[in-house]
Amino acid sequence: MGKEYASLRRKTFFLPFLGAGTVVVLMAMLGAWWHAARIRSAPTTIVVVMREADGALSPEERTRAQALAERASAVVDGFGFDDIYSSAEPSALTTIAPLLERRGGTVTRMPSMQPSAVVESILRRDRGHRVLVVSPRAMVPTLVHGLAPRVTATETSDPNSEQAYVIAVPKQGQATVLKLTLP
Repeated sequence: MGKEYASLRRKTFFLPFLGAGTVVVLMAMLGAWWHAARIRSAPTTIVVVMREADGALSPEERTRAQALAERASAVVDGFGFDDIYSSAEPSALTTIAPLLERRGGTVTRMPSMQPSAVVESILRRDRGHRVLVVSPRAMVPTLVHGLAPRVTATETSDPNSEQAYVIAVPKQGQATVLKLTLP
């Protein structure tokens, strides 16, 4: 009989450690699940950056640029933008005129079109929204790099080619960039 009690005492010695270890493992699993759920629910900002149509074009090139603006606005119209940023140039407004005719809305004009100010405004004011930015050709790579620092954007010099960058900027993690080219 004495031997039975001795073995029971040895077995119960490890039971509190086993219970505490189980609680620690369950808390770690709960914390990992909560963190993953929070990351999944964090708002992602979708930014579409397009270049404006060139202003100093011949009448023939201007009609081609307007046709490209029509196609570009048809492509990006499905995004349902919450805000539109544009340079103050008339060519930028000409580029987004077909989109504004279809969907309406207001345009936030950036008089000096400072890329850093536009990026800061998007990340501060439009977090979790869908935003369209229409800028001069020279500023598109700077805007893309400001929103997605690890991506190097290149612009074509062909006035007949319309490119747009779709940038997904999550609250945590790295931004993802998709380059669209219209024929």
